[in-house]
Amino acid sequence: MTGKDPKDMTASELLRKVDRHPCSMCHLVMAGEESCATTACESWAYRLADKVDAELAQATAYGISEGFNSSLRAGAELWAKANGWPDFRDGDDFGQWLDRCALPRPCYENGEPVQFGDSFLRWDGKSGNDGEKVTEITVRGGDCYRWSLNGDCCTSQLVKRPAPEVLGADGLPVVAGEEVWSLSGTGPHTVGTVYTDIQAPDGRDCPWADIDNDGTWACVESLTHTPPETQARIDDDATLHPRVYYAEHIGHDVDLKDDAEVTEAMVRDLLRRQRELDKRKGGAE
Repeated sequence: MTGKDPKDMTASELLRKVDRHPCSMCHLVMAGEESCATTACESWAYRLADKVDAELAQATAYGISEGFNSSLRAGAELWAKANGWPDFRDGDDFGQWLDRCALPRPCYENGEPVQFGDSFLRWDGKSGNDGEKVTEITVRGGDCYRWSLNGDCCTSQLVKRPAPEVLGADGLPVVAGEEVWSLSGTGPHTVGTVYTDIQAPDGRDCPWADIDNDGTWACVESLTHTPPETQARIDDDATLHPRVYYAEHIGHDVDLKDDAEVTEAMVRDLLRRQRELDKRKGGAE
């Protein structure tokens, strides 16, 4: 350390250089116009502490930005030895070692590995959009994997995720096997396969469903889980006795209302239904 400027020394080097004289550290750490006349005797201790803090911060920053992979590798080497995993090869970083040692898994189309518990579509398409759960992954050789309890095997690493959830006109998911109505008033229909990645038969880019298994199809956005409003239904309901209408469409507190209140409520509700139907069909606002 001979000839080294004190400002370039580390905190440990400064501590080793100090002699027994009480002012030695002060002379090493203090600089410029600082002197015994301008600073207290403990000032050198604060300066030395600042230097220690700076060195620790620098070391931490280096460990995060420059030495992360080395630290990760060192930890992985210890874990591998303790758990019987293969050693690192010359030139291996952590990622290369993990790729070499980890069990290969089938991947989705985007390259993301399949995880246990994921839903997927069988490679032969027999399960349609119902999907199955990944309960086991067995490597059989030749890029062949088994990933469900029924033992079906795929001859490719690529598997398909189930179709994303698609919503009907009522904001509820439309799935195969359930009963729905069309906003045009037809139904009920039984939902068959739901398609999200194939154009609708008329060329539109909308999720669509094969309904009733008879060649009938409909865009999912036009399907609802409850019978849709129709002009015929509004006209028929308008002929009901006000108290009957109130009980069926508004509430069960009809016995607490007088005739005028019941009639007014019926008229308001019929007008609301008519406005909503006209708006949906693009008619009067």
